[in-house]
Amino acid sequence: MKKFLVTAASLVAFAAPALAADMAPASYTKAPAAMPAAVYSWTGWYIGVNGGAGWSANNNGTLTGTDAGGGGILAPFGVPQTFSAVGLPLGSSSGGLAGGTVGYNWQMANWVFGIEADADWAGIKSANSIVAGGGVGFRPGSSQVTVTGTNKLQGLETIRGRIGFLATPQFLLFATGGLALGQENVTLQELCPTCVPPVPSAGITGINTTSTTQAGYAVGAGGEWKFAPHWSFKAEYLYIGLGNQSTTVPYTYTGTPSTATLTIKQNYNIARVGVNYQFGGPVVAKY
Repeated sequence: MKKFLVTAASLVAFAAPALAADMAPASYTKAPAAMPAAVYSWTGWYIGVNGGAGWSANNNGTLTGTDAGGGGILAPFGVPQTFSAVGLPLGSSSGGLAGGTVGYNWQMANWVFGIEADADWAGIKSANSIVAGGGVGFRPGSSQVTVTGTNKLQGLETIRGRIGFLATPQFLLFATGGLALGQENVTLQELCPTCVPPVPSAGITGINTTSTTQAGYAVGAGGEWKFAPHWSFKAEYLYIGLGNQSTTVPYTYTGTPSTATLTIKQNYNIARVGVNYQFGGPVVAKY
């Protein structure tokens, strides 16, 4: 028995090195490298679409006239014999707008500076009528004059500077201001069916529309969120001031040339949202 154990131990001692040499080395898998964090850059060109609504709480007009005789189309309102002007309240204006945007940003640390231009179709409108009757030169007890004013913003373009601060790498708060251009239609209509002669009638202009592009200013603020490397969502408010616009109706009453003029001061509140696509994208940090 002792001889058997000694023999077995010798065989094991002899075979162990050979078995160890034949065994394959243990496999080793290198841990995957950590992905570098993306650092979002706001620098570069971008394009986008926008849409929203516009309104004006107090869109009032002013009527003035040059009736030199004893009466005219504005005589029932006391213009100009009693009053040099009379108000024509148009109430609040409202409507929608939609269009496109192009711009460029420069990022410096947490600050973003840029310039942006946009062009929108608009349909922001207000209108109202005022009525008066009687007056010198009118048929007794039967004359009634209706004056209607209409104001419509049909298009809006702005070119603005922007300055913003990054509350987070992907969320920008900004202020903006610059030039605004608005395509405006102002209409004045006068109706006096029983005037002598009736207005409007052949040879007498009872309505006139003036269409112009008004230059003014735009100021506002907003926020923009980069929800993807190339894409951002924007919401902003703009206050638009386009100054005064007038339209004039010329007419002849009892042989005397006269005019009636409607002047409207045009200010608008604009609330818009938009989606922008930025050329370029995030800069991957290297380390």
